Amino acid sequence: QLTDVSAAKYDGSGNVIGYEETKITTERDTESILETIKSFVEDYNKMLDKLNGYIYEEPNYRKYAPLTDAQRDEMTESQIEKWEEKSKQGLLYGDSTIRNFLQQMRGALYTKSATSSVALYNIGIETSSNKDDRGKLVIDEEALKKALSENIEEVEKLFVGENGLSEKLTNIMDK
Repeated sequence: QLTDVSAAKYDGSGNVIGYEETKITTERDTESILETIKSFVEDYNKMLDKLNGYIYEEPNYRKYAPLTDAQRDEMTESQIEKWEEKSKQGLLYGDSTIRNFLQQMRGALYTKSATSSVALYNIGIETSSNKDDRGKLVIDEEALKKALSENIEEVEKLFVGENGLSEKLTNIMDK
Protein backbone atom coordinates (compact mmCIF):
# COMPACT_ATOMS: atom_id res chain seq x y z
CA GLN A 1 0.00 0.00 0.00
CA LEU A 2 1.45 3.32 -1.08
CA THR A 3 0.64 6.15 1.32
CA ASP A 4 3.18 8.94 0.80
CA VAL A 5 4.06 11.29 -2.04
CA SER A 6 7.67 11.45 -3.10
CA ALA A 7 9.49 14.61 -2.10
CA ALA A 8 9.23 17.37 -4.69
CA LYS A 9 12.22 18.97 -6.42
CA TYR A 10 12.04 22.74 -6.86
CA ASP A 11 13.76 25.22 -9.13
CA GLY A 12 15.19 28.52 -7.88
CA SER A 13 11.76 30.19 -8.18
CA GLY A 14 9.99 27.62 -6.02
CA ASN A 15 8.34 25.79 -8.90
CA VAL A 16 8.07 21.99 -8.79
CA ILE A 17 10.31 20.53 -11.46
CA GLY A 18 10.05 16.87 -10.50
CA TYR A 19 10.08 14.42 -7.63
CA GLU A 20 12.67 12.44 -5.77
CA GLU A 21 13.18 8.93 -7.04
CA THR A 22 10.95 6.40 -5.29
CA LYS A 23 11.99 2.80 -4.94
CA ILE A 24 9.40 0.13 -4.35
CA THR A 25 10.41 -3.35 -3.30
CA THR A 26 8.38 -6.39 -2.49
CA GLU A 27 9.20 -9.34 -0.32
CA ARG A 28 7.56 -12.72 0.05
CA ASP A 29 6.15 -13.53 3.44
CA THR A 30 8.11 -16.78 3.83
CA GLU A 31 7.19 -16.98 7.51
CA SER A 32 3.52 -17.22 6.55
CA ILE A 33 4.30 -19.85 3.92
CA LEU A 34 6.33 -21.81 6.49
CA GLU A 35 3.42 -21.73 8.95
CA THR A 36 0.99 -22.89 6.23
CA ILE A 37 3.23 -25.84 5.36
CA LYS A 38 3.65 -26.72 9.05
CA SER A 39 -0.14 -26.61 9.45
CA PHE A 40 -0.54 -28.92 6.43
CA VAL A 41 1.89 -31.43 7.99
CA GLU A 42 0.12 -31.25 11.37
CA ASP A 43 -3.28 -31.85 9.73
CA TYR A 44 -1.90 -34.72 7.65
CA ASN A 45 -0.40 -36.32 10.77
CA LYS A 46 -3.72 -35.95 12.66
CA MET A 47 -5.52 -37.67 9.78
CA LEU A 48 -2.94 -40.48 9.85
CA ASP A 49 -3.43 -40.91 13.60
CA LYS A 50 -7.17 -41.21 13.18
CA LEU A 51 -7.09 -43.62 10.23
CA ASN A 52 -4.26 -45.73 11.64
CA GLY A 53 -6.21 -45.84 14.89
CA TYR A 54 -9.07 -47.49 13.02
CA ILE A 55 -7.03 -50.09 11.16
CA TYR A 56 -4.84 -51.04 14.13
CA GLU A 57 -7.56 -51.03 16.82
CA GLU A 58 -8.06 -54.55 18.17
CA PRO A 59 -11.56 -55.80 17.42
CA ASN A 60 -14.03 -56.20 20.29
CA TYR A 61 -17.15 -57.21 18.40
CA ARG A 62 -16.75 -60.89 19.33
CA LYS A 63 -16.73 -60.03 23.04
CA TYR A 64 -19.54 -57.49 22.72
CA ALA A 65 -22.19 -59.03 20.52
CA PRO A 66 -25.32 -56.98 19.75
CA LEU A 67 -27.60 -56.75 22.77
CA THR A 68 -30.88 -58.61 22.83
CA ASP A 69 -34.04 -56.82 23.96
CA ALA A 70 -33.93 -58.78 27.25
CA GLN A 71 -30.35 -57.65 27.90
CA ARG A 72 -31.27 -54.05 27.13
CA ASP A 73 -34.13 -54.17 29.62
CA GLU A 74 -31.70 -55.17 32.37
CA MET A 75 -29.19 -52.38 31.63
CA THR A 76 -29.14 -48.63 32.20
CA GLU A 77 -28.91 -46.24 29.28
CA SER A 78 -25.29 -45.52 30.23
CA GLN A 79 -24.42 -49.23 30.29
CA ILE A 80 -26.03 -49.75 26.89
CA GLU A 81 -24.10 -46.82 25.45
CA LYS A 82 -20.78 -48.15 26.81
CA TRP A 83 -21.55 -51.67 25.51
CA GLU A 84 -22.33 -50.38 22.03
CA GLU A 85 -19.20 -48.24 22.02
CA LYS A 86 -17.09 -51.29 22.91
CA SER A 87 -18.84 -53.41 20.28
CA LYS A 88 -17.80 -50.95 17.55
CA GLN A 89 -14.12 -50.95 18.47
CA GLY A 90 -12.01 -52.60 15.83
CA LEU A 91 -14.70 -52.89 13.16
CA LEU A 92 -12.24 -51.38 10.67
CA TYR A 93 -9.26 -53.45 11.85
CA GLY A 94 -7.03 -54.10 8.82
CA ASP A 95 -9.55 -52.43 6.47
CA SER A 96 -8.14 -52.64 2.93
CA THR A 97 -9.91 -49.49 1.72
CA ILE A 98 -8.28 -47.35 4.40
CA ARG A 99 -4.91 -49.05 3.90
CA ASN A 100 -5.12 -48.41 0.14
CA PHE A 101 -6.09 -44.77 0.72
CA LEU A 102 -3.11 -44.24 3.06
CA GLN A 103 -0.77 -45.93 0.59
CA GLN A 104 -1.97 -43.66 -2.23
CA MET A 105 -1.55 -40.57 -0.05
CA ARG A 106 2.02 -41.55 0.88
CA GLY A 107 2.82 -42.24 -2.77
CA ALA A 108 1.52 -38.83 -3.82
CA LEU A 109 3.54 -37.09 -1.13
CA TYR A 110 6.79 -38.60 -2.35
CA THR A 111 6.60 -37.89 -6.04
CA LYS A 112 7.54 -34.71 -7.84
CA SER A 113 4.88 -32.84 -9.76
CA ALA A 114 5.19 -32.62 -13.54
CA THR A 115 6.35 -29.01 -13.27
CA SER A 116 8.50 -28.99 -10.11
CA SER A 117 12.07 -30.15 -9.73
CA VAL A 118 11.62 -30.84 -6.00
CA ALA A 119 9.71 -33.27 -3.82
CA LEU A 120 8.92 -33.04 -0.11
CA TYR A 121 12.13 -34.84 0.82
CA ASN A 122 14.12 -32.14 -1.03
CA ILE A 123 12.66 -29.36 1.10
CA GLY A 124 13.08 -30.84 4.58
CA ILE A 125 9.88 -32.89 4.95
CA GLU A 126 10.32 -36.63 5.39
CA THR A 127 8.64 -39.64 6.91
CA SER A 128 9.43 -40.17 10.57
CA SER A 129 12.02 -42.88 11.18
CA ASN A 130 10.03 -44.05 14.23
CA LYS A 131 8.04 -47.08 13.05
CA ASP A 132 5.37 -46.37 15.67
CA ASP A 133 4.56 -43.10 13.86
CA ARG A 134 3.23 -45.17 10.94
CA GLY A 135 4.09 -42.76 8.14
CA LYS A 136 3.84 -39.41 9.92
CA LEU A 137 5.72 -36.54 8.37
CA VAL A 138 8.45 -34.62 10.17
CA ILE A 139 9.85 -31.23 9.25
CA ASP A 140 13.45 -30.10 9.31
CA GLU A 141 12.60 -26.41 9.73
CA GLU A 142 16.04 -25.16 8.75
CA ALA A 143 16.00 -27.15 5.50
CA LEU A 144 12.46 -25.95 4.77
CA LYS A 145 13.39 -22.31 5.44
CA LYS A 146 16.39 -22.69 3.15
CA ALA A 147 14.21 -24.16 0.38
CA LEU A 148 11.73 -21.32 0.79
CA SER A 149 14.44 -18.68 0.57
CA GLU A 150 16.43 -20.25 -2.28
CA ASN A 151 13.84 -22.07 -4.37
CA ILE A 152 10.38 -20.70 -3.58
CA GLU A 153 9.10 -21.07 -7.15
CA GLU A 154 9.81 -24.81 -7.19
CA VAL A 155 8.25 -25.26 -3.74
CA GLU A 156 5.15 -23.46 -4.98
CA LYS A 157 4.97 -25.69 -8.06
CA LEU A 158 5.32 -28.75 -5.82
CA PHE A 159 2.20 -27.81 -3.89
CA VAL A 160 0.00 -26.00 -6.41
CA GLY A 161 1.53 -26.53 -9.83
CA GLU A 162 0.12 -28.74 -12.55
CA ASN A 163 -0.33 -32.15 -10.95
CA GLY A 164 1.02 -30.70 -7.69
CA LEU A 165 0.33 -32.12 -4.26
CA SER A 166 -2.89 -30.17 -3.85
CA GLU A 167 -4.34 -31.65 -7.03
CA LYS A 168 -3.01 -35.16 -6.37
CA LEU A 169 -4.31 -35.33 -2.80
CA THR A 170 -7.69 -33.90 -3.81
CA ASN A 171 -8.05 -36.54 -6.53
CA ILE A 172 -7.18 -39.34 -4.09
CA MET A 173 -9.66 -38.06 -1.51
CA ASP A 174 -12.39 -37.67 -4.15
CA LYS A 175 -12.03 -41.36 -5.06
